[in-house]
Amino acid sequence: MVESQLIIDADFTEPASIETDHLSIAYFFRRSPTASVTEDSGGLCLRASTGEIFAIADGMGGHPCGEEASRLAVSTIIAGLGGNSQGYDNPLRYFDDANQRVIDLKKGSGSTIVVAELRGNKVRFYNVGDSLGLVLGGKGKIKCQTVQHTKFGYGVESGLIKNTQTNNHRYGSELNNYLGSPSMRVDVGIEFTLASQDMVLLMSDGLYDHVDFTAIRPAGSCLEFCQSIVAEAIRNMESTSGRHDDMSIILFQIKKC
Repeated sequence: MVESQLIIDADFTEPASIETDHLSIAYFFRRSPTASVTEDSGGLCLRASTGEIFAIADGMGGHPCGEEASRLAVSTIIAGLGGNSQGYDNPLRYFDDANQRVIDLKKGSGSTIVVAELRGNKVRFYNVGDSLGLVLGGKGKIKCQTVQHTKFGYGVESGLIKNTQTNNHRYGSELNNYLGSPSMRVDVGIEFTLASQDMVLLMSDGLYDHVDFTAIRPAGSCLEFCQSIVAEAIRNMESTSGRHDDMSIILFQIKKC
């Protein structure tokens, strides 16, 4: 089994999967049909002694070298949280490192990132920007979700805006927090205890913008569920109302809680 993997400039034709003794994992990264490079990057570290780390970063469109920014973000976080490369006691230091490396590109680059840290049957999210992490129950209930750092995200978190695709498009997705900013901040979620059948999902906005997760219910294996999500996202993106973008997703489920 591969302990650590980076997914850089990928353009999958179908989802891939990994099975471990206690985890089922599926993932998919697709380049925008209108782009020459993939600005989404991903990574995972499956070291049972220290837990598992999963990450997705989305290089910011309209900024130069988004693919390089997302690659630096993911590689720094996976090496840090996964292998404790610098020996930091505070895991947020790795986000500071990633932020500084993007700033040091000196190209005005930026990237979002969302990370899931799994220890036993407990998951914790870290996020910067609008890449999304959520826990989806077996009956389709969103049990836990990161806050997107946009007007829409803050509105949903405060209860002022309903979490719907229509509202997402209406209120826009302009970021006010990202890696590459001197004022970058990291949201750290609670340690959430996973129940049987819960699935953990990490996604870039290019995917979740085209799937209504308030009206979806997991079915089949992780790979089969990933295939159905991806098919819906591509179908909606290719519709007349769809917005072309890279799309990425990592989802996993504990085999026994």
